[in-house]
Amino acid sequence: VAETIRERERIAGEIRALGRQAHVLPTDLLDVEAARQMVADAAQAMGGLHVLVNNAGGMVDVPGSTGPLTEATPAAFDGMMSLNLRSPLFMAIAAAKLMGEQGTGGAILNIVSIDAVFPAPTEALYGASKAALVNLTKVLGYEVGKDRVRVNAIAPGVIETALTAPRLATEEQRLDRASFYPIPRAAVPDDVAPPAATPCPPTPASGSGPVPCATRCPP
Repeated sequence: VAETIRERERIAGEIRALGRQAHVLPTDLLDVEAARQMVADAAQAMGGLHVLVNNAGGMVDVPGSTGPLTEATPAAFDGMMSLNLRSPLFMAIAAAKLMGEQGTGGAILNIVSIDAVFPAPTEALYGASKAALVNLTKVLGYEVGKDRVRVNAIAPGVIETALTAPRLATEEQRLDRASFYPIPRAAVPDDVAPPAATPCPPTPASGSGPVPCATRCPP
């Protein structure tokens, strides 16, 4: 998971070294128009668009965005929905339209969260934004299936990255997080990659379907 422009450029360089295309298009997902433009820019840079993975998202630095739901604020609600629901939705819509116009079909994968399908005390607004994205993922899948566009989502638990490191800094925090999962540890990116790749094959053989909870794969 790339957290900085330098890291993204490094990963892009590794992909290019394999003889593949890679383009870094930094985008502020709190700006829905910028998010939609990123889809168009990516298609132009690569000569078409066949897969969109909506992976960016998270918490917003607004009072009331985390903690007891009774302390939530309208500003926190708006910020969380903007980051985790509005921009991913309109990016997916833009991608679906483009894939339909291309006549090639394609795959859209929204990375949601286990908080979307189970109660998430202290993270209610985040969970609600992801739950709404689950519902809209299903609706979009029904509507654009006629264009051979598949729309799916997976719901991981917490993944060990630089972004989540503050929440997994102590053994107590790690044990607390792990207690939510059948296999008691936080996941790593390699645990999520296989289920993420499954809905995005190079041919449109698979369809839109249910939302798997990818907490982690067994060793």
